[in-house]
Amino acid sequence: MNPTAAPSRKAVLFDLDDTLFDHQHARRAALAMLQRSHAPLAGRSIRELEVLHERHLQATFELLAVRKLDLAESRRERMRLLFADHGVELAPDSAARAEAFYRRAYDVARRAVTGVEWLIPALLQCGVKLAVVTNGFAIEQQEKLRLCGLSAAFRAVVLGGDLGLSKPDPAIFRRALAALEVGADEAVVIGDSWSLDVQGARNAGIAAVWFNRCGDPHPEAHLEGAARVPMLTGLAPLETALSLLLSPGVRTRA
Repeated sequence: MNPTAAPSRKAVLFDLDDTLFDHQHARRAALAMLQRSHAPLAGRSIRELEVLHERHLQATFELLAVRKLDLAESRRERMRLLFADHGVELAPDSAARAEAFYRRAYDVARRAVTGVEWLIPALLQCGVKLAVVTNGFAIEQQEKLRLCGLSAAFRAVVLGGDLGLSKPDPAIFRRALAALEVGADEAVVIGDSWSLDVQGARNAGIAAVWFNRCGDPHPEAHLEGAARVPMLTGLAPLETALSLLLSPGVRTRA
């Protein structure tokens, strides 16, 4: 697709973590550092630790969302639960130290998803309106956008944690559409989570592109052609990503 050509779609709604910001890379790097420094975690693969950490992240996020924990408390509790999985009961000060160690390693490893640095300018050159739709809170998510050099690229950043909304609730996507002043049929959602991003987009009547960097099986593998939600496994080549996001009739998959 020629980046200077008028796009068929007027807006793209991006998920943030593992779509724009490479949370997986930063977390794996931090878990590896934590594992090397804390013997009880040594017997696990990074993938196993990642699965456990994600489980506790989701549980503590729910408590954070209803204000039963603040951000620092939720992070300490997440760490306490991770060590409890390995038979170690951390005292509060020990959990705080382990979390601080993890957080330093995570921050050092933060980066944008490969290809974002080309895709976002190309979409802006097309005159497309951009929004971020995330379940997170401003205190964390705005910093990720700033770190990736993306703060000025988005006309709207819809933060579900601060609004009391969360994907796949269609209301959070409708907030973004209203902020961009576009209709559901003029936009597309791209995100890595099938249950939150793809299903959420469907709930709001918006087209979706599944960003499947991990090579997971397609939930609609049994469907053919246009009946299947299109998929990207990376943001390169740029032409493929642009065509898939901006041309409703195109079903090319990278």
